[in-house]
Amino acid sequence: MKIQVAFKTKGVPDFVKNDAKLLYRNGRIYTIYVSEEKEEFLKRIKREQVILLEEMTMTIEDIFTFYLAEEKISYLEL
Repeated sequence: MKIQVAFKTKGVPDFVKNDAKLLYRNGRIYTIYVSEEKEEFLKRIKREQVILLEEMTMTIEDIFTFYLAEEKISYLEL
């Protein structure tokens, strides 16, 4: 499941960093991929202070980024 999320606070919850793979980051908007326990992850993220939460469709570019790209994106907190 691909999710786009932005948090009210500048920090990213630890469970997001541990349980999701970061595909893209644009400022404080994170596009993440969750492969396991999707429903539980959504419940947990909804308890956080989110200002944007949207499920998105995976694209071929996402699959390439996730599985094949050597350079990984980090959760740089602004």
